[in-house]
Amino acid sequence: MLDDKQLIEEFRKGSESAIELLIKRHYDKVFAYIYRSTWDYHTACDLSQTVFERAVTGLGGYRSERGAFLSWLLTIAVNTCRNYFRSSAFRTTRRQVALDETVSAEFNVVSLLERKEEQALIRNALQELPALQREVIILRIYHELAFKEIAEVTGSGESTVKSRYRQGLSKLKKTLERSEWDEAQEQHGERENNHFA
Repeated sequence: MLDDKQLIEEFRKGSESAIELLIKRHYDKVFAYIYRSTWDYHTACDLSQTVFERAVTGLGGYRSERGAFLSWLLTIAVNTCRNYFRSSAFRTTRRQVALDETVSAEFNVVSLLERKEEQALIRNALQELPALQREVIILRIYHELAFKEIAEVTGSGESTVKSRYRQGLSKLKKTLERSEWDEAQEQHGERENNHFA
């Protein structure tokens, strides 16, 4: 099986099947990053298509000595998401979407982020983070990239990436703790109302 570098060379020689193989090989990872950034399936599909269109167009400028092909794709994905979050389309969508108010009693943020049944709460908590912290947490936890790789993908210094990660985790913890407190207060109020009914 040909590696990424060999497929890129084949594509540059005119092989359309080579680019199809590259896209198939990396589509799921790019889509997963974008989906976890936007939490919208259709938006993730559209933005993933944009990423691969930009990748195919820019493949002539890709140099393997600068890093792995997947890192290059994730860099395009990060920038595509940043552009989307600045767009009027995002602001319109955000106004239309009512976010779930699910609550969890767990405060271990990393393990919580891995639990599917907590997705609505996680989605809400992640969306409250500043974009730069959110993208670092997604790349670190969901895509298991090293801080050095994240620095390359986001165009930031490694110490900056580590700082954003720590700050983001701290904010997530506070958001999740606040959500649990709100839920506990709501349940307490319901019990009192039932008691006096």
